[in-house]
Amino acid sequence: MTRTPILNKTDFSNIEIPIPAKLYQDKIAKVLSDLDAKIELNNKINVELESMEKLIYDYWFVQFDFPDENGKPYKSSSGKMTYNEELKREIPEGWEAGTASDIFKFNPTLSIKKGVESSYIDMNAIPESGFMTIKLKKKEFGGGMKFQNGDVVVARITPCLENGKTGLITLLKEDEITFGSTEFIVIRGKNIDLRSFASCLSRSEIFRTYAISKMTGTSGRKHVKSTALESYKIPIPNDAVLLKFETIVSPFFKQTTLNAIQNQKLSELRDWLLPMLMNGQVKVK
Repeated sequence: MTRTPILNKTDFSNIEIPIPAKLYQDKIAKVLSDLDAKIELNNKINVELESMEKLIYDYWFVQFDFPDENGKPYKSSSGKMTYNEELKREIPEGWEAGTASDIFKFNPTLSIKKGVESSYIDMNAIPESGFMTIKLKKKEFGGGMKFQNGDVVVARITPCLENGKTGLITLLKEDEITFGSTEFIVIRGKNIDLRSFASCLSRSEIFRTYAISKMTGTSGRKHVKSTALESYKIPIPNDAVLLKFETIVSPFFKQTTLNAIQNQKLSELRDWLLPMLMNGQVKVK
């Protein structure tokens, strides 16, 4: 038409396209479905690994059945417990009452020059379950929260916080600094690398319930301040227990990261192959 070009149904249905033989169509489908099957398998493995991470965290830091000096579960093996007035509960002997700020840095200071293109993580990249973020984007830095590999980011606004948006940053290059929304709170181990502990704590039901209870603001614009999370009271074990937990659980996080990276590459390969196979630029032999 003169003003607005259109394509009607008849024109569309008469477009000629090459149609490969059924046998060749099946070969193409097999290639693509094999890629999809591997992606699905990696996702299932990651779900199982994440369940194991949470389970071990619960045994050690909620039920206090971390391995004692003889390798037996501490509390179940009659390890000595003492009542702590500040926490209003029993904790293992030798543990202290403290706050999250005693072992974590919140929103650590990092620097990116304005206008420099950097990796960027938006709210959609942060999962509502699990720990792995999706592929990073590139964007010129104009402001926002900054973080590195090993940092945990927690959404602080409604409804993202209630929906569980929390992620472990793992897909960056070594020493790379990236940025994201100002509606993130960044958590990092203070004196030692506590990425596994921070990830599991931030995903724990009791921590999330506390964070949600501290949200302020009007309906639809509620958020929690980082200072509220800094004041979260926790029983603090000695560094030896924390490091042992990291040693046991960190390989699970490393494997989920490798699986997430592989899935990204497989997805890119699948999306590149599909049109190439359909138009004959690539053939299945």
